[in-house]
Amino acid sequence: MPWEAIKYVGSGLTLAAFIVAAIAWLLKSKSEERERLINLAKDDERAGLVRDALEFFSVDTAGLTKAQQYQLALEQIRERAQRFKIVAVVVCIIAVLGAAIAAYALARSSGQQKNDKEAAAKEAQALMDDARSQFNAGDYAEAWKTVERATALNPNPEAARDARTDIAMTWVGAWHGTSQAAFDLLHYQLTSCLEQAAARATGVRAADIHAHLGWANFMARMDGLPVEEEFKKAVAIDKANPFAHSMWGYWLITQSHPKEGKLHFESAFKSGREKEFVRELQLDVCMRYIDPENSLELILVLDDMRKKGETRTLDARRRLFSFAYANPEPEFLQRFKTILPIADHLATFQWLTDGFGTQEETTKNFELAELTEASGDNAKALRLYRELLAEDLKTSFLDEVKNGIKRTKGGAGREISETMTVIAQAKSGDADTRAKLIRSLTRADINVAEALPALVSWVQDPDDEVRAAACETLVQFGRASISPVIPLLSSREPREVMNAAAILEKIRLEPKLAVPALIKALEFPDADVRGRVVEALAIFGPHAEPAVVSLIQTLTNSVQTDLQKQIIYALGEIGPNAKDAVPQLIEFVESSKDSYGFLNANAADALGKIGRGAVAAVPALIAALKSEDARLPTRSAEALGNIGADAQAAIPALIEAMRSEEKEHQDNYAEPLGKIAEALANSGDISALPALKKAMESLEEANMEPKYITPVREAIDALKEKEARSKSK
Repeated sequence: MPWEAIKYVGSGLTLAAFIVAAIAWLLKSKSEERERLINLAKDDERAGLVRDALEFFSVDTAGLTKAQQYQLALEQIRERAQRFKIVAVVVCIIAVLGAAIAAYALARSSGQQKNDKEAAAKEAQALMDDARSQFNAGDYAEAWKTVERATALNPNPEAARDARTDIAMTWVGAWHGTSQAAFDLLHYQLTSCLEQAAARATGVRAADIHAHLGWANFMARMDGLPVEEEFKKAVAIDKANPFAHSMWGYWLITQSHPKEGKLHFESAFKSGREKEFVRELQLDVCMRYIDPENSLELILVLDDMRKKGETRTLDARRRLFSFAYANPEPEFLQRFKTILPIADHLATFQWLTDGFGTQEETTKNFELAELTEASGDNAKALRLYRELLAEDLKTSFLDEVKNGIKRTKGGAGREISETMTVIAQAKSGDADTRAKLIRSLTRADINVAEALPALVSWVQDPDDEVRAAACETLVQFGRASISPVIPLLSSREPREVMNAAAILEKIRLEPKLAVPALIKALEFPDADVRGRVVEALAIFGPHAEPAVVSLIQTLTNSVQTDLQKQIIYALGEIGPNAKDAVPQLIEFVESSKDSYGFLNANAADALGKIGRGAVAAVPALIAALKSEDARLPTRSAEALGNIGADAQAAIPALIEAMRSEEKEHQDNYAEPLGKIAEALANSGDISALPALKKAMESLEEANMEPKYITPVREAIDALKEKEARSKSK
């Protein structure tokens, strides 16, 4: 029966096939029933049934006998029944196939859905792993977003809520890493999350959530939000909750209840949980404001950290030092030595400042000196105070250091003078300490005469830093150092002669004592030493005139270009009194020894500084105007201008050089023309008028500024006036 196929109906297609098969089967059954009725009918009734059957099949039976009509009706009924049977069977087969296909499709669809669900679950888990990594890295904003994406893919309310709650608590706890503006925007999201979590949680987790909720409300800085109430709820659930106690303590301190706040921090540490979080919060509140009270409290915290073996990076310790010690106000200085037992304080101070460089050295050494003095070690404290005198101290700081010296000096059992005390200390120890003590001699109340012999001996010290400190201090002592230093110029040690020359150069006093000694030092065989001595002579300028002969001799005998340049510069600094060196200087203007041209240019400079006494150099300087060197023409032009009236012959050459020069450099020749014109006007040399008129015309043609034309015009006017007066006589 086709009804048995109904169990295979699984879709619209199979249902339609089932209906068609059922109708076909019914028609087949009806045809068979008609055949049976014809066979069973009586003869008088059979004719009507046969006629009805043939009419149903639309068969023309005219001319057929009854027997033939009967036989034909049966054949038609049997064929029709057979057709219905075939149709029913075919349709049932199609229905079964459709059912099978539908079942396969349903099974495949179910499998795909299962695979999609598994893929979504895997992707969601990967996102949760990413969120965990972001959370661990401190990127709470991205972690929050990632959890939301994971929830959208594979909703797991329990895991997602827990993850969001953890992020919210940590994010709120790390508020100092988020800008206030960003925190304000996030506040409602975070507090909403925490409020929902608090309603679900129990036990320690509920206490943690209430603590963070109170902290978030505190950070929001909005009136009416429950802060202390949330901390109380947390402690009611978990009596020793470290989050609640540390956050509560922080809040109390900011509300001007430091004692109560400190007790809560102590309770937080006693819990044994979240020690690092509690410590960071405690340090943060101590560094919230820089004032003596917070600095002193921070010192107590640092002492506790040291005793518990906690460590901090060098940068972190520098920051802690800047809040604890780097602002020594009078109130702080009066109290900080008694805030802890002195042995503990010294140990904590050294633990904190271990590895510090020069960045915090002044403040560190001052407070170390104060603590050392408080420990009773006056000798060591005195040494530290003295080292500080070499630093660039503020007046108030300097007064404290000097007072410390007075106190420790009186208690150190020393009867020798202040000077000898410092000198004795500076004779031993590391180079850095010795150098500081030596430099402190310029700031301390000492006897200069007592210090000079030691300082001169330290100029010969093997350590560079000690020698430098001694030289600087001798320079600071000025005139008093000259006589003790001069004997060093006779040393056979190049370094000592060079240091002595440098000291005299920087002092720049007593040329009558210094110059003769420096002249003698020019005999030193080493060229570098002689160069250093020449530089010292140059600084005395005209007062070094006695050295001209020796300088000329050294210049003539020297082959080192650098030394020759130094000597030429020194002769120029001596000025007109070095006119005896003009022949040698002319040779160097014309020399091609120095391919870079510095030697020629320096010689031209020196001739210009000698001025009128260098008139013999005018031809050489005129020739140098045509040099292809970048410096020599302009230096020669300047020298000709300084020589003045005696350089009248150079006017045509200067005009030519100006015309051939680029516009922006023509003033290098126009200005010397003006100087020569002024000198000629002052000398009253009427014969110079034609040359000056040509210079005037050239300057105007070149469209030079009035400041270059005016001197020449005024010189022409003055000479014309003199000429007119002469003719009138």
